[in-house]
Amino acid sequence: MRRPVPVHGRLDRLTISSAHSVFVSDTKSRRRHIVTIKDVMQVSLGRMLCLFSDDPIFKNGDKGMTFPERAFIQTISRTDGTVQWHTVRTMPPSELIPIFLDYYARSDQTAMHSAA
Repeated sequence: MRRPVPVHGRLDRLTISSAHSVFVSDTKSRRRHIVTIKDVMQVSLGRMLCLFSDDPIFKNGDKGMTFPERAFIQTISRTDGTVQWHTVRTMPPSELIPIFLDYYARSDQTAMHSAA
């Protein structure tokens, strides 16, 4: 990779279970209770960043942390205020990284054509 991948925003919530599993959660405010592919990509990226982190909290001594391939998205309806939790399968890094590389390759090409 030629440069770091910029990430905007933040993780809403990381939960570490008593079994030392790390789960990423995100909250979305929408008219309807839907989960989009962008939502799945966002929590998948959060999981991947934790998975490859050097932060000692994720190492937890000899026990080590696990990073199950699932995350949680909370949707809050702007129309009636109801809340729903959705469990999603996160994308593994082997699927997620090529998508980001393709995106940035296309962004570079667009920038090169715009500058010409």
